[in-house]
Amino acid sequence: AYRISLLLSWVKVKQYNLANSTLRFRRGESDLRVFRQIFQDQEYFHFPEGLNPKVIIDAGANVGYSAVWFAEKFPKARILALEPFPTNVQLLKKNVKSYPAIEVIPCALWFEDTTLSLHDPGRGAWGIETHPMTQVKGQVAQAFSIDSICTKYQISQIDILKLDVEVS
Repeated sequence: AYRISLLLSWVKVKQYNLANSTLRFRRGESDLRVFRQIFQDQEYFHFPEGLNPKVIIDAGANVGYSAVWFAEKFPKARILALEPFPTNVQLLKKNVKSYPAIEVIPCALWFEDTTLSLHDPGRGAWGIETHPMTQVKGQVAQAFSIDSICTKYQISQIDILKLDVEVS
């Protein structure tokens, strides 16, 4: 169902239509590469048959492709998509708007509740690094621990925790 034949060039891609939504891409970013990893290369196709998660946390949701994949694969799951970088969050919200089970939380996942500095070391929106505020290098973002997220969003158990985050 997710086998996708992409005949689109890197420069020309603006969006891709799924059955329930349209996924958008940014030119010159890693968006198409991430999309291909998830939907064409099937990086997440290793879940056992019959798995029925109730809660999925997608930490480092980027622009939402993994959250959408989870929503399509596990339609009864509640999905929290965590992403700290503002330009990613803007596109993330657009990409998941057709999926009411996906909650976008503009924050980073950290070992404690704090404020972090966001820094692009030259990899673009895909490789934004987070730093403690003592090393301010760019924009700032709120960060929360897993315990705080579970408390705030009334989660007693996380069934799938996807981590794709950059730290230095």
